[in-house]
Amino acid sequence: MLGLGAAALVVLPAIVLMGAPNADGAFCAVNVSGPAVKAADIQLNQQQTSNARLIVQVVQQQKLPSRAAVIAIMTAMVESRMTNLDHGDRDSLGIFQQRPSAGWGTPQQIMDPIYSTNAFLHGVPGRGVPGLTDIQGWQAMPMGAAAQAVQVSAFPDRYADYQEFAIQLVGALTGESPPSLGVTCTNAVPAALAGPAVSTAINRAVSQLGVPYSWGGGDETGPTYGIQHGSGIRGFDCSGLMQFAWAPRARLPRVAVDQYEAGDHLPARQSAPGDMVFWARRGAIDHVAMVVANNGTHLTIVEAPRTGLNVRIRTLQFDETALLATATRVRAT
Repeated sequence: MLGLGAAALVVLPAIVLMGAPNADGAFCAVNVSGPAVKAADIQLNQQQTSNARLIVQVVQQQKLPSRAAVIAIMTAMVESRMTNLDHGDRDSLGIFQQRPSAGWGTPQQIMDPIYSTNAFLHGVPGRGVPGLTDIQGWQAMPMGAAAQAVQVSAFPDRYADYQEFAIQLVGALTGESPPSLGVTCTNAVPAALAGPAVSTAINRAVSQLGVPYSWGGGDETGPTYGIQHGSGIRGFDCSGLMQFAWAPRARLPRVAVDQYEAGDHLPARQSAPGDMVFWARRGAIDHVAMVVANNGTHLTIVEAPRTGLNVRIRTLQFDETALLATATRVRAT
């Protein structure tokens, strides 16, 4: 049973989560395409991924349809980018930006993602605050309209922007959709598995998910303003991200062509977490990324891709155009 403390005024249906939702330290990248998609190529950090998994677990344990998780995730992305905020408009709090003054619960309750998800789904009994399952016909109405019926937002059309994103993310987290739909999830690497140097490098790289690409941007200290067409953007280019990732354990050269020589070479197909893979076009190395996982048939990488995109995680096939057959393993201390 969910303990809400002695001061709790509201009792909602109990949720028992099987294992801490953040225990695996996962990060997810959701790349959604199509003419109706307004929210594409979204990188979820560890907290966002944890909250998404928590929402899915709550929905599954209550035996609600996956549609409920999709609507909840759509809502959470609009209200807080699925982050457990301790501030908001007026007294709004938490991942759904629920207001204590509107009857959603105490601040302490709302800041508990399990409580707030439960409240979104079922409302607050005795307070006259309806949740999703209280909305007549919620399973048949447009999902954006269902979210709006709960949130009563001044901007009712925003929720639908995240519908395709949420459908694909929920499908991947529940196993109802194949991974080929554009969702890539990977775990932060524990030092016990990869060694402290590699785990530090990978976790520093993935901590920058969502930071803009900036030509010439980034160094050992973090994102910086770039040069030329990156001069007005604070972020990373591909080699700047590698410098930042490895800074505590290795001093890498600044550009990708020199980073290629900053370690021992091995076949890219045999690369392990922390190794760097490279691309060469027109006879010169022009891109670098870090391996997060080798899945045998493909790699999962973290990269600062190109102007207009953000630092992201994605799947890399070994036959991708311009990918070099040789990777580099950094000599770390």
